[in-house]
Amino acid sequence: MERFGTSKISLVERFSKITFSSIESEKRLSTTLESLVKLTLKEHEGPITLQVQNQNHGDIYYRTGRTVSLGNILKDYCERKGLVYEETRFIYDGKRVCSTHTPQQLEMEDEFVIDAMSEQIGG
Repeated sequence: MERFGTSKISLVERFSKITFSSIESEKRLSTTLESLVKLTLKEHEGPITLQVQNQNHGDIYYRTGRTVSLGNILKDYCERKGLVYEETRFIYDGKRVCSTHTPQQLEMEDEFVIDAMSEQIGG
């Protein structure tokens, strides 16, 4: 009997972990959908979803074309997060991202992350 009681408790613990993780997944999915910005695509172009993130200001997901310049995404991110575009640096794969770059030029794949950082002057 004691063994049955122990196994029953572990089933309850497992169920609560499964329920908790599924709730967390649903929250992440709803947050992602709320922060997804869809931009226009060129004809016959597959979409790509990119994430722009900042340590202090959260992240936004953008769906755009592979040959569309990233300038609008970078400026929109700054506007939504209250950052100054001229004082924000965007980094992808260790390299600075310019407004004229496209996801295709940077060889980005779906759901790649662009980091947004505030420029710091001085030591």
